[in-house]
Amino acid sequence: MKRLVTLDSFAAIGNQVSDPGAIVIRKDEKRFSNFKELVEYAKTHELTTTATGVAGDDHLVTLKLNKELGTQFRAIQFEGTADSRTAFLGGHVDVLITSVGEVYTLNDNGQVNVVAVTARKRSPFMEKVPTVQDATSKTVISASTRGLVAPKGIAPETLATLREAMKTAVNDPEYQAKMKSLGIGADYMDGPEYMTVLKSDVTDIKGLSDLIGW
Repeated sequence: MKRLVTLDSFAAIGNQVSDPGAIVIRKDEKRFSNFKELVEYAKTHELTTTATGVAGDDHLVTLKLNKELGTQFRAIQFEGTADSRTAFLGGHVDVLITSVGEVYTLNDNGQVNVVAVTARKRSPFMEKVPTVQDATSKTVISASTRGLVAPKGIAPETLATLREAMKTAVNDPEYQAKMKSLGIGADYMDGPEYMTVLKSDVTDIKGLSDLIGW
């Protein structure tokens, strides 16, 4: 929140993928079977969720759900997705908060039940899974975007070359096919559009700073 290096320290090259959040329950869960039932239960019962870092995308999903829907989710921090997924599958945590790319294979194999995604529209990898807004009319948006930036002050011609190269790479059919096989959506954004998304993310985090404890 008080770091000297900010987004203004960089020139955005572009974004390559966007991986929306996924809210997951176990197949043998008896207390709720879909997202609406999960939300209603969590309004009167504290449930634990997974997270992999304070103010990370999965942690922010938990905080946003509590703020928008009045749920009582409590995030448990893990060192990484593998650890959080193992704890969830072992029954030590109630709800897995992760990304579509991390869980779509388990969902396709029938090992888990993805009950909602945190996107504006349904994921092409899980077309039957509703968005949070589909299920509740409340908007909760969160995605792990992955892009490239350069130092502020980079020569304009160099920045233009890097941006064009990234656009070509992300739109390459082979790259697109590889991302699809991984369950991750290739999502090219040019530099200015990507910077707008990053600034929106910062605004989101600052808006939840009181809930994070900052």
